Amino acid sequence: MDNKELLNNRIWRTKGSRFNAYRRLAKKNSTLTFVTSCSSIHLLAISIIQLTNLVTISTNQSQWLSFISIIISIIILAYGLYENGKEHGLKSERHHSCGIELDGCYSKLQFIPNTETDKISAIANEYNQITAKYLLNHETIDDIYFQLQNPDDFPNIAKISKFKRLRIELNYKHYDTIIGFIFVIVPVLISLVIMFYRA
Repeated sequence: MDNKELLNNRIWRTKGSRFNAYRRLAKKNSTLTFVTSCSSIHLLAISIIQLTNLVTISTNQSQWLSFISIIISIIILAYGLYENGKEHGLKSERHHSCGIELDGCYSKLQFIPNTETDKISAIANEYNQITAKYLLNHETIDDIYFQLQNPDDFPNIAKISKFKRLRIELNYKHYDTIIGFIFVIVPVLISLVIMFYRA
């Protein structure tokens, strides 16, 4: 491959991975909001049940529900602080902005002949400036999923088994959703067991 083709592939792959990182982090941020909202509703529901007679519960059950409420509150606080500290929303926006700028860089390169090495070098410098400007990088899963989206350009990824392909897609698309679902459903199930279990 000549210099232009090498640079072309590099920019194309980087911008694709940055857009994948944008989508993944935006989903992660939405999942965090969903978990926090559902957990807050769960805590409110427990409080209402304890203060009213909607469900008949014993003193022992009420104490256990209070204990669960405290544990859920601690988990929400710790989980929220941990994930919010990573600034998924901000990083998602920065990845998107970086991807847009790289797309502009990529488009300009398409109109430059292979013989104009000075202009190709200028695009290479622009690419380096853009990546340095944002001071963040996508994760490996973003690049691997990009390869999975373009199997014709990545022979190695095209040869992987269906199981590995499924694992990559699950890790990229659904991992955070599954973790969020567990954070929501497990406390609800525990509360239901406490309320309706009769020894």
